[in-house]
Amino acid sequence: MMMSKALPAARQFQTLVKRFRKEEDGSVIVLTLFLLVLMLILGGMAVDFMRFESRRAKLQGCIDNAVLAGADLDQSGTNDEVAQVVRDWSEANDCHNELVGTPTVSGDGTNYREVTAGGQMTLDTFFLRLIGTDEMTAVAASTAVEGVGNIEISLILDVSGSMRYEIPGSGGVTRMERLKEASSAFVDALLTAENADRISVSLVPYSEHVNAGPELMAQFNVNQVHDFSHCIEFPNAAYNTLSIDDSTPLEQAQHYQFNQAYDFDGDGVSDNEFTIAQYNARSSSQISPQLNQPVCPQQEYERIIPLTQNADLLKDNIDLFQPRSGTSIFLGLKWGLALLDSSLNDELLALPASMRDPAFATRPAPYNSNNAALGATIKYVVLMSDGQNDSSYRLNDELYDTPSKRAHWAKETYQYFYRTDKHYEQFWEWIGGYGNPKYDATLGDTLMANMCTEAKKPENNVTIFTIAMGTDTSSAAEDARGKAALQACASGPSFYKATSGDELVAIFEAIAEQITDLRLTQ
Repeated sequence: MMMSKALPAARQFQTLVKRFRKEEDGSVIVLTLFLLVLMLILGGMAVDFMRFESRRAKLQGCIDNAVLAGADLDQSGTNDEVAQVVRDWSEANDCHNELVGTPTVSGDGTNYREVTAGGQMTLDTFFLRLIGTDEMTAVAASTAVEGVGNIEISLILDVSGSMRYEIPGSGGVTRMERLKEASSAFVDALLTAENADRISVSLVPYSEHVNAGPELMAQFNVNQVHDFSHCIEFPNAAYNTLSIDDSTPLEQAQHYQFNQAYDFDGDGVSDNEFTIAQYNARSSSQISPQLNQPVCPQQEYERIIPLTQNADLLKDNIDLFQPRSGTSIFLGLKWGLALLDSSLNDELLALPASMRDPAFATRPAPYNSNNAALGATIKYVVLMSDGQNDSSYRLNDELYDTPSKRAHWAKETYQYFYRTDKHYEQFWEWIGGYGNPKYDATLGDTLMANMCTEAKKPENNVTIFTIAMGTDTSSAAEDARGKAALQACASGPSFYKATSGDELVAIFEAIAEQITDLRLTQ
């Protein structure tokens, strides 16, 4: 009887065990408790990370401001005294205990100073210690400079025909007049006695083309066929690089004028300068055969001036600029960037002595990181335009294949020839057909974008300032396109400026100040 009673009890226990094994009630509570603990740990870790980042940012800001205070050239004294300024500033802002080592100071303290300091802080953790991390360490370092190291600048200025337009609300001041004022002030601000032998400026005026001048063009493998002007036609592939590759012969640009020329004062000579009212009231009797704005600029003051610190030379040429012809921003940029590329050094050394500054015999210097360490060379482009890339036509080869044909087009504009000789049916046929220019707006924008991308690569690190001037002579779409191309080319939003013209002088002065001003380098 006792065994029979025990057997049902055992079976009952087995049943309970089986039921317990299958029972799922309460399992979610266990999982929830586990996840809750995990969430608390992760949330606590986030708190630690936020505390750490806040302290790290505070330390970096303190070190940044300390080296800026020390680099300020208003601070007089020896290098040791400047280092003490950094320590004093750190103490006043409660980060002196985090300073590591002695701040380093270099430069002459008059025209140039560079200050470097570093810091380190340790933060005890609250929650990360649960996974074995008891503390976190942040490191901060900063370098600031004031003054001028070695700087190369390409100043690329638009001198196209639309620069004759007046600036709205200026009382009759033209864009060209304002550009002359602004660019001359820019030159004066940079090429001072204090900056002697440190800053070089290459001036590149451009319109429909860029006149390299006979001496500079002679340094390249150019198939020269005339001596009326000196522009080089580059293949489209050349705009993918910053250098000028003349391993295969380059072509010389045709010297002819597609635009009409006018003799407004009736003296038998084409007028280089005229008012908008004169232009709007022009008549067929005022059309002149003489070239006053050929595709390739022909005047001596329209030529490139490479690597100079002669402020008077630059300003004298700028003062002679006159609005001419169309707009090829990409061609101006091509030459401006080439004059920053060290591959051009041999060609520049081969120029006549009168065109070379002995202080810049090793320029263009090799590219390097864009810091202001003493001895480094920083490269800048300052590119200004009042419009956008537009179309540019060339004569068919058979119209330009002999000396006599080339001489003809050097003395008679294309438009005058077809009007007087009644060759109406050949007008477009002789220049490749309507809508078939050598360059159009789309191609010009593409070539320009390719160069801007290449220049801003880390291994080149050219800083590009762009300025868009004027909005009243193009359609809204053209204006937007031109501004978009310039903005995309700039090194960043703060390096692009748009103006009707009133602020142009201030913009150029601000760029000059930014190039030479007190700045953090890392």
